[in-house]
Amino acid sequence: MFLNPDAQLMPGALHALEEFAFANPLLGAANPLIRDKRGRARLKISSPLPLPAMPRPALDEAGQLPVLSGGALFVRRAAFEAVAGFDPAIFLYHEDHDLCRRLARAGYTLWHVPKAQAVHITGTGTKRSTEMAAWKGYQMARSRVYVLEQAEPGTGFQQTFWLALIGLLGPTNLLSKRRRAKHTGQIKGALSARHDGGRYVTK
Repeated sequence: MFLNPDAQLMPGALHALEEFAFANPLLGAANPLIRDKRGRARLKISSPLPLPAMPRPALDEAGQLPVLSGGALFVRRAAFEAVAGFDPAIFLYHEDHDLCRRLARAGYTLWHVPKAQAVHITGTGTKRSTEMAAWKGYQMARSRVYVLEQAEPGTGFQQTFWLALIGLLGPTNLLSKRRRAKHTGQIKGALSARHDGGRYVTK
């Protein structure tokens, strides 16, 4: 069970996920129903990676998804080891998307299990500042280039750079210094990734 530091499992959640996994032997990973601090819930359905089309389950119904959130991620250990776990070349962001892509490619299924629930207070892991927004944007872009290149070689830089540029020029960001810093950081990250593919290498 991978859990963000600003996330918490509700009582019985882990047991419910285990029961569901035992009943579905092809399950590679699953999300509980993840709520925010106001109790609102939504399914993870977006990703920088190309996703297969599939019916979207209701919030209160178990169903398969094309991608899962890493905020509260339950993974079958055998499946995790079969695909070599998280890619160490990803420093920060999109490692959950990349793992889901490789699990699905290996024949495992990805599930939404609403009988299990968690609360994830997003955006509270670090203080909000223009400097942190720029740093996060930089790392996000580098990871985006990398995971896109793993899925569809030759697409990473173009998709990441132009999306960041459009974001920077968007009218909603004119009055937000922090948002401008985020998109500027993304542009710098995309340009940096042109030289090394966005791969993180420990020193």
